[in-house]
Amino acid sequence: MRIQANRTSNRGVYLDDFQSITGKLLSALRIVAVSLTCHHAGPALAVEKSGLLDVLAPTPLVAELTALGAVEITPTVGPALKNCRSYLASRVAGSAPWQEEFSTYKIISRTNGQMVLEANFAKAKATVTIGRDTAGRLQLSGNLAATSAEPLEIARFHYLDGDLPTSETCLLSMRHYEPPGRIIKPTESLKVPVKSNWGWTRLNDPIHSRNNIGISGDSGMLGADWNHSGFFFGFTSPGSAFGELGIGTADKAPSFFLSVLLDGVRIDPGKSRVLENAIISYGDSQVELRHWIGVCRDVLGPARVRPPLIGYCSWYQVVSNVQPEDIRRAIDGFAGFSKPPGGRTIQIDDGYQVMPGDWTGRSKWKDELGKLPGEMRAAGFIPGIWVAPTAIHESHPIVKDHPEWLQRNAKGEFCIVFHNWANFNGMTHAKSYFLEPDHPEARKFILKSLQDLRAQGWDYFKIDCAYTVSSDRVKYDPAKTTFESLRDQWQLFREALGEDALINSCNGGMWRYTIGRVDISRIGGDIGGSIGQLRHALAEMMFRAHANGVWFQCDPDVFYQRREKSQLNFEQSHMLTGTHGLLGMAFLTSDWAGQWDAQATEVVKTYWNQTGPIVPAAQHLFLRPDGLPAALAVAYEKGEYAVTVYNSVITPSDITIFLKDLRIPAATDYSTSHGDFGKEPIGVKNGELTIHGQPGESLRIVRIHSSSK
Repeated sequence: MRIQANRTSNRGVYLDDFQSITGKLLSALRIVAVSLTCHHAGPALAVEKSGLLDVLAPTPLVAELTALGAVEITPTVGPALKNCRSYLASRVAGSAPWQEEFSTYKIISRTNGQMVLEANFAKAKATVTIGRDTAGRLQLSGNLAATSAEPLEIARFHYLDGDLPTSETCLLSMRHYEPPGRIIKPTESLKVPVKSNWGWTRLNDPIHSRNNIGISGDSGMLGADWNHSGFFFGFTSPGSAFGELGIGTADKAPSFFLSVLLDGVRIDPGKSRVLENAIISYGDSQVELRHWIGVCRDVLGPARVRPPLIGYCSWYQVVSNVQPEDIRRAIDGFAGFSKPPGGRTIQIDDGYQVMPGDWTGRSKWKDELGKLPGEMRAAGFIPGIWVAPTAIHESHPIVKDHPEWLQRNAKGEFCIVFHNWANFNGMTHAKSYFLEPDHPEARKFILKSLQDLRAQGWDYFKIDCAYTVSSDRVKYDPAKTTFESLRDQWQLFREALGEDALINSCNGGMWRYTIGRVDISRIGGDIGGSIGQLRHALAEMMFRAHANGVWFQCDPDVFYQRREKSQLNFEQSHMLTGTHGLLGMAFLTSDWAGQWDAQATEVVKTYWNQTGPIVPAAQHLFLRPDGLPAALAVAYEKGEYAVTVYNSVITPSDITIFLKDLRIPAATDYSTSHGDFGKEPIGVKNGELTIHGQPGESLRIVRIHSSSK
């Protein structure tokens, strides 16, 4: 995924803040550690025995309307969400300021397990239904109608806007493009959460333009931390708008909101719009996250799921200086490696093209690009190519001849400006812009660009920079949200390339609008060869890996085992490679095979073999108090587990993990063995797994077996 990037350092600018945070964490952790024990003593909850990993059942919720017209949501055990009203930010179409209103609810009807509510605003009316499933999870749905004589523009609607359960309740954020698993405390002072940056202008949303607002994305939690139970929120269907969970901070009475983001969408007089549905539950964070992921698949699918793809991507060594000889070096070097069920690929990344918008070859590539698909296929590889089909270089004829095809705001300015390709097509400081996703002629241009590459023989397409749709643009279709424009754009890509093409959405997260349209999805930002970037990548892949094999095949980006152009030592590299492989995700590298020594090759071939990485049937992550991973358990079948144990400090340590914290069922007959090259003493006793003397900043994989499986 390319976000406005520094091409010299080869990383997205959003990593700067994360590395600052990571640096502080690492400084605090640079102590002599003799023994680390990770333990969680949370409240006892109902446990469902699945035969794989234990599953904590959700605590049933009850929704009631108070005499004051506020919704109150109460778990059978735990604090309640209280004083929840609705909120609307709207304006008459064409006017400038947003009108912000709160409204209480009134009951329209009530039947067993379902309550229909109504909220009235100055120029609109919301009807909201709150239902409950058999497990006690709540389901919210609704529609919003314009009741005025003038058309309205809607920024956002809040199903719930109320008080945090306690003054210690935090927002557990799943927001994209920032460190996953971030915990936002209600006492924090925060800057504006969404602003125009990277040359990307945004809608002047009345909530996003305020300080002391913390936001998550389509899913998130309210709770103490990720290891304890709390309220989970997730938006599901019909797939027409993004949702948002947020909190107000640095206030005497901290609040939360559950919002449908409508991006200034237009509703004409007497017309209505269906709102995005949401689910609310109270329970274990990962159990509820996986439940939400399954619901989204069921209502937005069918999903396109396949075995993990293995292979080579050119970006992380040669970047945009890639040459045909680099690709042929990869073909030759990996020709003798196994062909797993998901296939193997050689994929050319950014740098071959004349410029964004002209995806023919430049320089040497002019004559060589068309030859490589055949060479790759003959060697047993799936021919792969990177492309950013919505990006247009400023020297491209479209900019001069058809500026209406490009995203621009009300002032006529380009909404999104990237500098990633500043030196392409003979220029030195060039900008690039992005096509309006709903303009018919722009869509025809995208269609032809992709079909031309398909006709050249490419079968695997890594599609990048196609998340670039500005909520501030003058929309070709004012009745569509940003979500709908993105959804339809990815459907266009699928129609252009055909059902048998492999598509990797290089979007850097878990985006619902790609479900059913892509085979593979990048779930994080670009990875680099430093420990800070490695930690960020680990956090992204472990939090988002629950979507692997459910929405699509997850691509955590490349693993490193080379020593050249990398700051990672062997143990640090193995933290990345081992986690990739054990989670059964796409297994790709920018290393050449000849750069690996015997030990590195052995590590890679643990997963790059005839079987390929295996997608676990169940998984559970346990975090340290400082937010770093302590251990990850995966289950492939009953009684057979693998546990990755992380030593996040720089000194060798004895690491003890409680199996119950990994949801591994209680047993007295577990045996252990190393699942990698480790030779440290290991054992299981009294429900505790211990590794003695695990090296600093390392990963060890332990296989746990039960004779009574």
